[in-house]
Amino acid sequence: MLMSFFNPEALMRSVGVIDEVTMGHLRTHWEGKYYLEAYSTLKQHTFDLSCWLFMSITDPQLVSRLADHFHVFLKGVVDLPLKVPGTNFYQSKKAADSIRKELQMLVKRRQTELEKKTASSARHHVAPDLLIIKYLSELPHVLEKVIAEQREIAASKGRGELLHWGFMEDEILLECHLGSHEDDCASIWFFLRGPDRDPNYYPRTLTFDESRFEGSGPAPNMYIPFGGGLRMCLGLEFTRAELLVFLHNLVNQFHWSLVNPDEKIIYEPMPKPVEGLPIRL
Repeated sequence: MLMSFFNPEALMRSVGVIDEVTMGHLRTHWEGKYYLEAYSTLKQHTFDLSCWLFMSITDPQLVSRLADHFHVFLKGVVDLPLKVPGTNFYQSKKAADSIRKELQMLVKRRQTELEKKTASSARHHVAPDLLIIKYLSELPHVLEKVIAEQREIAASKGRGELLHWGFMEDEILLECHLGSHEDDCASIWFFLRGPDRDPNYYPRTLTFDESRFEGSGPAPNMYIPFGGGLRMCLGLEFTRAELLVFLHNLVNQFHWSLVNPDEKIIYEPMPKPVEGLPIRL
């Protein structure tokens, strides 16, 4: 059932919606600003978009409550499973229960509306902006290539035309090649960023080199940010679509620079800039 939401065919029909929501986000939160804390703004945008696409939730108060619970939940996802008050795992369990309650109430409310035939027709659309802003700021030669690519796409669009899947098929900068091997007799914890640091495959492991993704791309199992095989992340295609649409709108409308180019990134467990990634627009 989940694959009916996340498969490429479903996402193809949703690119225009993602584009429309992204443009609305930039108009509301970016236009006219000279300073922006990108981390919190983009985190909320991604969550808002997911709620809109997957559950047709547009009530800002409900989205805000779900987001608060979800961010608490994330902190305990890879924590020690200690059901002790005060631990991240304990708080994560409570947050998950709160999310279930919110969604159960939503389902009951919609069932009642459908029985009364008063429910509005649901939008059956399906769908790491943060780091792309940081790394493109640090790699101006890559940014120039991205801008040229996106300007070409923008020039090919008709006036007022939204993005669709066809516009993204030739975007190669963010493409990845995935692979995996699974052993039924083994249970391991695999560090997904590990293969990226292997000098046998990447001579300059800490340098971004877009040529790695040209031709046949990296060797199997050497670039697997979304895992692979049966356990590959279901959100791969959604993330790709959301990121490429955001990138297209960002570079065609804004110039930005980092307030603190040396800002550190921590993990809890998701990447988080310690200062919130403030940028100048």
